[in-house]
Parts: sequence; structure tokens; C-alpha cells
Amino acid sequence: MANDRIAHDAFYRFVRVDDVDATARALRDLTQGLTGSVWVAPDGINGSVAGPASALDTFRTRLTSDPRLGGRLAGLSFRRSAAVTPPFQRMRVHCRSEIVPLGVDDVDAVGHRRAVASPAQWRELLDDPGVVVIDNRNRFEVRLGRFRNAVDPGVDHFRELPAYLDAQLPRWQAEGKRVAMYCTGGIRCEKTSAWLAQRGVTVLELDGGILNYFEQMPDAARDWIGECFVFDNRVALDSRLSETETTAAQVYGGDARDAWRLERARRLEAHDEPESTDSATAVRANRPSKTLRRGVPSSPLPTRDGVGPSVVALPPGAWRTVGEFLSDRFPDVAPTEWKRRMERGEVVDQHGCAVSLMDAYRVSSRLHYYRHIDDEPPSAEPEVLVFQDDRLVVADKPPFMPVTPGGQHLHETLLVRLKRRTGIDTLAPVHRLDRETSGLVVFTVQPSTRGVYQALFANRQVSKIYEAWAPWRADLTFPMQRRSRIVQDEHFLRMREEAGEPNSDTLIEVLAVHGDWARYRLQPTTGRTHQLRVHCGALGMPIAGDRMYPTLLPARTDDPTQPLQLLARSLTFVDPITGEPRQFESTRSLSPTPPTSAKPATRSTTPRG
Repeated sequence: MANDRIAHDAFYRFVRVDDVDATARALRDLTQGLTGSVWVAPDGINGSVAGPASALDTFRTRLTSDPRLGGRLAGLSFRRSAAVTPPFQRMRVHCRSEIVPLGVDDVDAVGHRRAVASPAQWRELLDDPGVVVIDNRNRFEVRLGRFRNAVDPGVDHFRELPAYLDAQLPRWQAEGKRVAMYCTGGIRCEKTSAWLAQRGVTVLELDGGILNYFEQMPDAARDWIGECFVFDNRVALDSRLSETETTAAQVYGGDARDAWRLERARRLEAHDEPESTDSATAVRANRPSKTLRRGVPSSPLPTRDGVGPSVVALPPGAWRTVGEFLSDRFPDVAPTEWKRRMERGEVVDQHGCAVSLMDAYRVSSRLHYYRHIDDEPPSAEPEVLVFQDDRLVVADKPPFMPVTPGGQHLHETLLVRLKRRTGIDTLAPVHRLDRETSGLVVFTVQPSTRGVYQALFANRQVSKIYEAWAPWRADLTFPMQRRSRIVQDEHFLRMREEAGEPNSDTLIEVLAVHGDWARYRLQPTTGRTHQLRVHCGALGMPIAGDRMYPTLLPARTDDPTQPLQLLARSLTFVDPITGEPRQFESTRSLSPTPPTSAKPATRSTTPRG
């Protein structure tokens, strides 16, 4: 049943609590049968609890209506997320002087009138040059994941934030900047904004924090880079509120300043280990814990020939057996094929135990398996390894090769080929390059530093130079700046321009002119999907070989003789770890003369794509 799955609820409210001890006793009663932590203080209640969804639903009702709490929590908002790893193993209710200490005296957030932005409004703020977006979390949390364009205060503790804001606010105020702020669930921002309000400064908060953004915005990955740290045994969630494979050792292990945090995580998990003799717990006891698997993927299946195992969570549904679910979820894979994979040990549950088609269906379990693609066509050209050290791998991608597995592409993808070539299973790309485009792609080696390199691209700190063959537009003045608003088109494959505040920016220069064609230098300062192809198509100069812009042409087999004439030529940035300048140049070149098989498109200045 859906209500039997394990879930996690987070909640808080700044509210006057006159009798902290009595409130804590009531909460200990209300949380019977759940696990987690709840803090009670004179200024409010802050909690995270876990258990079967049905038990959490009952807890929500009792918490907001119990007469012992005097109606103080009526209308309380909860943030729910799924759990595969049990977030907690015990239930604790603590009494303290503040539910979230800021380290500043006499800050009263009770009754504070907040200025909040809904998730939809927040997306617009991220692109507003007149807004400074502050990540109100600790340094290690920001390193794991953040909103694009956000500023990292670089603090080790919440109580260090006031000093940072004291130093920066005068400059932002002089520049006429507004300040917006976000945190995981909202509590740190609400406390901070109450303090700033006492100083006459208004801060716009993301309503409900990161978790609410993930819940309300199905395409949150457009704005979020990396993962979101959570303070429980799940460690991190992705933008779909699903638990990731990241371990505490990967979060903390790369920085000596966080050694105490890692040690604390190890102690907490060891202290919380459940005492049980059932078979599932026995299997867990014999596996390294999520906290202790330092740098090792937590899937029970290893990477094989460069391909990591896939995973599927078993959602609520009416399936009686694993076989029934797999037939519904993957109709193109015959049951006999699943049986063969299971017999070869290629399909296991989250504990590494073999499964069969007739096993009972268990909601919230996970199946780990290897994908198979029959007759995957080989790549027409190999990739070129441009650079490799202990943090980065840079490769030159040929056209028609996807960066990551997806659809009908698995082994013949840049990521998998590089894993096989380098033997580094932790490789991950830090930016995007579509399948048709050729040129440079940057990968990180260490999960612990992935976030800081991703942030370079998100914060526009990387100079990206592209080259392209496209029709010559003698009627346009070059160099020119193309700024426009790019949004998802009605066709899921494409993007398009629309009227409104620009969210994309490209500098276009001419390198050479050959008759009806020109070779252009394109320098995007933003990274919208298909940005260069959309901009060139809208200017009546679609890139040679483009079968998507300005007109979506019928699908066909890749033709190596007619690739998209778009090359990611160079990447330049300052390394965020070492401070050294980094510059990489593609080994590939566009043809020195126009593509002979292509024909210039009709010149039209009407935006079409």
C-alpha cells in the first residue's frame, strides 16, 4: 500500500512557547512510533521525523490539533520527501534556548513579517542582475549543490553569517541591489531576515526553501546544480527529492576542516544502528554503511565496462510481483530477458540480494540492474583526451556522440568511453554539450569537488568560445550581441524565443566570409539549452547541418559527412581549487571552406526557433 512506504517530514515554526518542558513531553507522546529529532525552545519548534507515510499523516493531524499545544501549530506546513535509507533510527525530543541559533543576541523571529518569493517568482529572481542571491547554508552544503548565480558566503557555521552580511551589505546597498536568500527548508532564512529587519534591511526569502522548490517545480534541475545536503542518514537528495548515492565521506572527506563532521556522522550512524535479527537488517549489517563507504558508489552492483548500473525505485501501485512491475515499466524488455539477467546476477535489490520475477512487490524498494541495448551503432569517430589530472578530465567530443547515456545510446557515449579509457568510475560532466555539437567537455574526477566546478559554469565564470559555419548576413552589423528570452517550445525537442526579459546572451563575430557562407565566432555568456542554434536560427543564419533550427526536419540516420557545423573551440577559467588559470583548446577544426553539401537557408529576420 502507498501509505506503508517510508517517508521523511520536515517542519518548523517560530512561535512563543511558554512551557518548553511541557511542550517537549507532549511531543514525545505524539512522536511515538516515529524516528527523528525535534527541538523545542522558547521561540518555537523545529523537527524532522520519519516513518511509514500513514503514521506521518496521523502525526501531522495530531501535531496541529493537540490541545496541549494550544493551537500554536495550526496550519503548519510540512516538507515531505521519500526515503530508501532510513533517515533516523531513534526518536529524540530536545529542549534548547533557540531552535536555530544565529549567534546574535536579542533576535526575535516570532511574529516577524517576512517577504517571500514563491518558487515561480524565485526562478525570475535568479536571472535578475539587480538581485544578490545568498546561499544561507554552510560551506560544505553549498559545495555539494546550489542555485545557479547564487553567492556562497563561505561560512562554516550559521553563526558566522552575520559577520559576512555586515561586511557585504554596505556595498550591495550602494549599488542599489536587492538581497534574496535561500536555505534548505526556510528556517535559517527566516531567522536571518528577522535580524536584518531589526536593522532596517528587507530580505526576500525563498518560500519553503530548497525542498519546497524541488516539490513545486518539476523542472527544478534547470536552476539547481548538484545535490541538496540533508542532515540525516540519506545524506543528499536530487532535484526530484530522491535520495542520491552520495556518502557523508564524499561530502566531508575532501576538506580537513570537516573531519569532525565526518567523525560525528560515523558516530551517529553507528549509535543508531537498529537491533534486529530479520534478514534485511542482517544484510545491511554486513554491508558498509552509507556514511563509511568512502568514495565507493553505494549501488550493490559495480561499474562494468564503463557502464554504471541503473536503478529504479518501486513506487506505490497495484503490482503483486516484481515481474508485473517490470513488464509495465519496461514493455520493450521481454520477461524471458529479465529472467536471464536475474540468473546472471545482473538484477539485485538495494541490499545486493538476488531477486526473481515472482518476488513480492515491495513499495520503496529499489532494483539495481544493467541496461542492455542491442545493436548500438559504433561511434563514427573516437574522442580525444585533451587533459587529465587528479581533479579534471577534458575531452574533445566528435559530432553525434552523446555526453551521457540515454535512449538508444549507452556504451558509445563520451562518459562511458572515458570511464573505460581512464579507469575512473567517478567521472561526471560539469556542463552540457548536445549530441550534434562537437568540441570540449569537462569532467570532474572527485565527487567532493564536482559542485565547485559546476558552479563556475552556472555563475558565468567560464569563457566559452564556439565556431560555426552559417549563411553570411551582409545586412547585419558585426560584431553583434544577441540577447533574447529562450523558453521550451511546444515540441519537446526544441527551444524558442519569446518576448520578455532576456535570459540568454551571445556575442557573434565574423571570422571569414566565403560567398554565401561565413565562419562565425560565438561567445555565449549564458548557457540556455540550444542557445547558439536558437540565436543563429532566429537571425536567419541557421548553422550548417542543423536539422532542428529553424525548422525541425524528419529524423534520419546520422550522416558523418554532414555533421552540425558547430564546434566548442575553447574553455578558459580560473581553477576554484588552486587559483591557477586553466585554458583548453579543441584539437578539432571546422572545415576552412564552407560545407559543399549544405545550402544556405532563406534569409529571414523573423524569429522562428
